[in-house]
Amino acid sequence: SADCPEAAARWAEGEPAEGFYDDLPAQATIVETNSGTILETVDSPRTDGTRQLPTTTEHVASDPSWPSDSVVIIDDSTDEVVETIHALHNMLCAP
Repeated sequence: SADCPEAAARWAEGEPAEGFYDDLPAQATIVETNSGTILETVDSPRTDGTRQLPTTTEHVASDPSWPSDSVVIIDDSTDEVVETIHALHNMLCAP
């Protein structure tokens, strides 16, 4: 995976839509698929509303089944992709 701190920085600058976290698994990882850059981890319940953004650029191995140019939300208990979001152009990293 390429080092892509720009994706994490852009994700952190954005504000998720209201209700974005409501249907996510209790523990999930949000990943940019081209680089495997971890954008955010989710550990529910999120009682205080704070986002859990990495303080350093972290990666997971990109899965060939993940769509390129996207962000996937992975259920940490099953390692299954539960949601795919087509990433905006400024969110993408080089494959």
